[in-house]
Amino acid sequence: MEFNEKLEEIKRHFEDLIDEETAFMLTKYYFGEKFVVAKKLTGFFAYSDGKRTVILREKPEIYDGFVNAKRGQKIEILVQNGKIIDYKSLKDFRNIFTPLCDLKPGKYYCVRGLVSGIGGIKEVKGNRKIALLNLTDKKTFVTLVLWDNKVKYYSKADIGDEIALYNVFVNEFDGKINIHAGKNAFVELR
Repeated sequence: MEFNEKLEEIKRHFEDLIDEETAFMLTKYYFGEKFVVAKKLTGFFAYSDGKRTVILREKPEIYDGFVNAKRGQKIEILVQNGKIIDYKSLKDFRNIFTPLCDLKPGKYYCVRGLVSGIGGIKEVKGNRKIALLNLTDKKTFVTLVLWDNKVKYYSKADIGDEIALYNVFVNEFDGKINIHAGKNAFVELR
């Protein structure tokens, strides 16, 4: 059976249930062409390092690819296999940062605060390094734990510096909130 014959058969079979493009894709699939459907997602732009981008939806999500938008700007992204293949900036904006007092253990967040104290660098299990900083948003104080390659920000930080953190994990230890900046977190020190 030829491609055009199969295309017409699919269109007749589905009638008004599918559009021309879907009929075309189903025909290609019938003839063995593999393809991955892209997903359209809407969220708020948080951060991009040029290679990966953090989008805030229900929680921070990381995708490969670059988006050039303003922090907090609503964007629509087209994602295929975890990679942004296209995006569109929309008009809406929102604050993407969660206040430190609203952090709940077991979740990922985007937060910002001021460095209010400098702890130290420690070596933990498996020859991993951590560095501790204290943060405040002038209402709440928390401990920031910088892991492995994020330890470099420890030596650059000073009391009063603003720090923005994207996709950080929160836990509670000894009744205190800790923010963990690990391998999938992004750190901006200003």
